[in-house]
Amino acid sequence: MKSLRTLAPTILGLLTLTVTHPVNAQAVIDTLDNGNLSVTGMRSGSGCTVLFNPQGEIIQQGQSCRSTEVRKAQTAIDSYLQEQRTSDDHNGNRQPEAGTTVSRLSDLVGARAGQAENTVKERGYRWVKSDDSGYSYWLEGETNYCVTVKTDQGRYQSIIYTGGPVDCQN
Repeated sequence: MKSLRTLAPTILGLLTLTVTHPVNAQAVIDTLDNGNLSVTGMRSGSGCTVLFNPQGEIIQQGQSCRSTEVRKAQTAIDSYLQEQRTSDDHNGNRQPEAGTTVSRLSDLVGARAGQAENTVKERGYRWVKSDDSGYSYWLEGETNYCVTVKTDQGRYQSIIYTGGPVDCQN
């Protein structure tokens, strides 16, 4: 199990989240002035840096990054963003605005629907319903936010938040 520890912002104004892995590697997330997130330290001494946009989508990764390090960086970002959403929820904020890309599922856009569905479930989403126009509705397990997946010609075309829970009611 990963342990999360949020550190106080440093003098430079960087917010850091440390995720401890069994191999004692620590992913460090820094918020940049432009809102992007930089993740380093997934493997001791590797020099791998992965850059994410504020929604948690990969913008750039260093050439020295291994696929396992990129996955650890994505996991760290997902945990960080989830923690931020949970914090926002306690402060009265609601589900992301309608049409906002679901960053945790954005890599599935273009994938074959039949194969991608299992991945959606594995990532903690629960199917609610589908309609005849190619839309399926899912609840995000950790937040209960409603997500819409548009399928066309057997492939996922978009995965977005609906903006409210009403779309995920039967």
